[in-house]
Amino acid sequence: MAYTNNKYVVAAIVGNFYQESTVNPGIWEGLTPNNPGYGLGQWTDNPPIVMRRTALFNWLDSNGYPHDSGQGQLEFLIYENVWLPNNPNFPTSAYATLTDFLNSNSANLWDLTKEFMWHWEGIDDGSFNT
Repeated sequence: MAYTNNKYVVAAIVGNFYQESTVNPGIWEGLTPNNPGYGLGQWTDNPPIVMRRTALFNWLDSNGYPHDSGQGQLEFLIYENVWLPNNPNFPTSAYATLTDFLNSNSANLWDLTKEFMWHWEGIDDGSFNT
């Protein structure tokens, strides 16, 4: 499995998770059970195209983790291996894959955070427009 030793990569991911879930692996989007987003990264079902929360729950169940397991969700992040390097809504990623991102030796937290938000999360909350 791909892991990272780069504290800046870890900080970028944790910062995103803080914004999404206050780093609470058992939290539902909007604090409402069965809303589309769930967990650390707010894995979201957007049927019929994207079913990330369903995939998360299925993987956690298959691997013996409760849905609110932070460890299980981090393992799923690696297993899921989502990275959208050419997301049309954002500049092309400097990284081809999630593994490349995790193996980055960059110390530029600003750029790493943008990369994770844009190419894993697939969002921009406007915080990088300043």
